[in-house]
Parts: sequence; C-alpha cells; structure tokens
Amino acid sequence: DKVLVAYRDDGNSYYGTSVILSISGTTITAGTPVVFESARSDYISATTLSSDKVLVAYRDDGNSSYGTSVVLSMPLNIDEGIIGIAKETKSAGENCKVSLGPITTGLSGLTAGNVYYMDTDGTLCTTKKYAKIGVAISTTELRQTIQEL
Repeated sequence: DKVLVAYRDDGNSYYGTSVILSISGTTITAGTPVVFESARSDYISATTLSSDKVLVAYRDDGNSSYGTSVVLSMPLNIDEGIIGIAKETKSAGENCKVSLGPITTGLSGLTAGNVYYMDTDGTLCTTKKYAKIGVAISTTELRQTIQEL
C-alpha cells in the first residue's frame, strides 16, 4: 500500500528527491518529499530491493556527473505517528524503553542547539527528513518537539 517515487525536483534546484505515496483503493496520497541528493540529479531510476528498501540510481551533476546510487528506506508505519525516542538499541520484536519527553537524556554525539529529525532508517539526523524530533540542549540531551513534517 506504499510506494517510493524518486524524481528530479525542478522547483528545488533540480535536487534528487523522493516521496512516499500511500495507496488506498483508487486514492493516492503523497507524503513529505525528502531530498536524497543536494545537487542536480538527472536520469533517475529506481528499483525495489525489498518490501522497505529501494535502490535509486542517478547522474550526480554535483560529483562530476558520475553515476551514483543510494538505498532509501521506506519507513514503516510513519502515518501512525511518532510517540517518543528509543532509549536503547533493540532488535525487532524486543521490548524497548521509550522517552516520551519533554527531555530525553542518555544520548550521545549531539550538538547543542542543533535541530534533529528522524532519518529514513529511524535514527536521528540533522537533515530535514520525515519528522522534527527536537533540539539538542547538550551533547547527551534532547528537548523533544515531535512534529510530523
């Protein structure tokens, strides 16, 4: 019921962009577009690797027009919303402690003052992706301001 579409966004400096489309019967709803290449991207092609991964190949004009590829993940259940931040690393099916906010402690590698988002694989990143998660108030603490983009 979901498909990832990759394209060159002419309205955004020709950057390589992807969007997840949700399909219900004959209705198609587009999610939030995500830039996967911050340079002009041409000849974009995509193929499914698995139920949640898509390989996207393209000409990267920001890198001497070399052929480039990336694997993009389709987040599962993104439409169900984000409830908090995992406080520990676990495997699928295992119980996990989740911080519901307002401040998550015990993280590492954050930069105070940076805004953090959910990356395509569910980890934190500083590039605008699927949802704004919060602002780092130290290298180990995040003030949650979870918002779907």
